[in-house]
Order: sequence, then structure tokens, then C-alpha cells
Amino acid sequence: MTPTEFIRSLHHATPEKALVGFFKVKAMSDEPKLVDLRLPFFDHKLDTVAYEMALPHGRADIVIFHLDGSTTVIEAKDGANGYTHIAQGIGQLAFYATQLALKGKVKRVRKALMWSSPGDREIDAMITVTCLKAGVIPLEMAPVRTYLAALTVRPHGQEVRPGAH
Repeated sequence: MTPTEFIRSLHHATPEKALVGFFKVKAMSDEPKLVDLRLPFFDHKLDTVAYEMALPHGRADIVIFHLDGSTTVIEAKDGANGYTHIAQGIGQLAFYATQLALKGKVKRVRKALMWSSPGDREIDAMITVTCLKAGVIPLEMAPVRTYLAALTVRPHGQEVRPGAH
């Protein structure tokens, strides 16, 4: 699938798959990335990124196996489904991280929750605090519809932002 086809496919994906897709587009660039200060830089040429990784009990949205032997598991949640849906991601992360740690092949497992805002700053703040109290790195995103509305693709594969001619 070409990058253009991939971007087009995000318009038809579920919101959580679209969040993972936005992450994937950013991860495919050739420069090392820093997603959050609490995560190490990662480079798709050196680190391994697994999407929809099957575990004995569940499926992790994103798992990054860093060159230093550590692992980051990221769960994506759509804020349009409400704050309880987002909060459930914290429990899922603990469950997935435990399974990865029990394999014994990683020296450290980080947990990160990537969620799209439900549109309520107070709820976003509460989710952030809950993540921090639970040892989860909060990765707040704008509502998915914001990203999808901002990104359109011309037939020739040129990305265009609305308002650009």
C-alpha cells in the first residue's frame, strides 16, 4: 500500500484504528522520533514497531521494541466513546504490559495511553492525572474527526490542507 492509499484508508477506519494510523504515518518518517519526553527516541529502521500485536490474552494496539532492550506498549482509545472507555485502556495496558514482562525477553516495559479528547478539558485533565497515578504515560490527542477533517488527498497523491489551493 502506498503512503497515499494508506492515508485515504484512514477515512474509512474506526476512530481507534485511525489514531493508530496517524501514529504509523509519523513512525514511517526517516527521522528518529520523540513521541513524549518520558519515552526514548525511536527509529523505525532500528527499533521494531508492532501494530495489533497478538498476546496470549488480548491484542495490543502498538508495541515498540526499542534498541536498548526496553518495550513500550501503547493502547489507543477514542474519546467519542466516553471517558469510561478511555479509562478502561489503563487496565488493558497493565494487562498487556504484564504479559510482555512475563515473557522475560524485555528489560523494561513502559505503558502509554494514546487517546483522543472527548472534548471536555476537565475530563482530559482527570485522565492525565489518572494515567500518571497508575504509572501510564498519557498521550492526549485531538478528537479523531479533527485529524480526518484536516487531511484530504488529491487524486495525484498530493496531500492538501483545507483552504490550500
